[in-house]
Amino acid sequence: MSFFLYFICVYQIFFVTLRPNTILILTIMDLQELEKQYEAAKKALQEVGKQIADLFLAAGEKFETEAEEGKPAQPAEPVQPEKTAAPQPAPQPVAFPDLEKLLAKLDTLLQANEKLQATVDAQKQDLETLRKNQEETVKSLEEENDSKQDRLENIIQTVQEDRYRKDKLKLINRCIFQSEMLRKTIYEYPDITKDMTLEEKEAFLLKQLNSVVIGYDSMLADEGAVVTHFAAVGEKMDKENQEAVGARETGDEALNGTVAEVISPGYVWTLPYILKAKVNESGEEIKRYKFLMQTEKIIAYKFVKQS
Repeated sequence: MSFFLYFICVYQIFFVTLRPNTILILTIMDLQELEKQYEAAKKALQEVGKQIADLFLAAGEKFETEAEEGKPAQPAEPVQPEKTAAPQPAPQPVAFPDLEKLLAKLDTLLQANEKLQATVDAQKQDLETLRKNQEETVKSLEEENDSKQDRLENIIQTVQEDRYRKDKLKLINRCIFQSEMLRKTIYEYPDITKDMTLEEKEAFLLKQLNSVVIGYDSMLADEGAVVTHFAAVGEKMDKENQEAVGARETGDEALNGTVAEVISPGYVWTLPYILKAKVNESGEEIKRYKFLMQTEKIIAYKFVKQS
C-alpha cells in the first residue's frame, strides 16, 4: 500500500510542477520501472506454478508407488459369525502445508500482478494522452513560428525596398540634374553664344563641362568612390595606382619616369564597413575594404639622350 501512496505522491508532484517535456520523460521512466516490476511478478508466478506442479507430481508418484507395492497377505482366519460392523470414522482430509503456503503466495502474487497491470495500463493511457498533447503543442508552435517567419520576411523585404528606393532616389535625381544641365547647354548654346567670340564660346563650354564633372564626382563621393591622387607632378610614377597614357621626352635623366602631367584622377571605392572590427592586435587591416576602381591617368617623362 505504501508503494502506491508513494507512487501517487510522486505522480502528483511531477505532473503538476514540472514542464511537459520533463513530465513526459519521468512518465516514461515510471512506466519502465512498473514494467520491470510486472515482469518480476510474472516470473515469481511462474516459479510458484512450477513448485505447485512439482508438488502434485511428487504426491502422484507417491500414491502410485504405494498402490503398486500393496500390503502383505494375511493368514486365513476361521469363519466367525457375522457381526454388525462397527461404524468407521469419516476419512480425514490429507493436509499439504507446503501446498497451502504456495497457494496463498500465488493468490498474493496474482493480486499484486493485477494491481501492477492496472497501474501500467493507466500509465500507458496517461503517457499516450501526454504524447498527443505534446504533438498538438509542437504543431501549434511550428505554425506560430511559420507565421512569425513569414511576417519577419515581409518586414525585411519592405525595409530593403524602402532603403533601396531612398538610396537610389538621391542618385537618380542627381543624375537627372546633370543630364538636364547638358541638354540645356546644348539647347541654349546657339542663343547664348551668338554674340560671343570664339574664345568666349570655348570658355563657356569648358565651364559647363567642368560643372558636370564636379557634379558627378560629388555623386560618386556620396557612394563611397572618391577622387584620389597618387604621385604628384615631378614625383616618381606610382606604377600600381597610376597609368601612363602618354610620354613627354626630356633631356634631364633625373626626370625619367616621373609624372609630367595628370590627365584624370583615380577613383578609390571604400565599402561602408567598420574597419576597426577587421584589424589584428597590431592595428593592421585584415580584410581590405578599399578598391581601386580606376587608375590615375598621367603623362610621364621619358629620358631621351641628346645627340
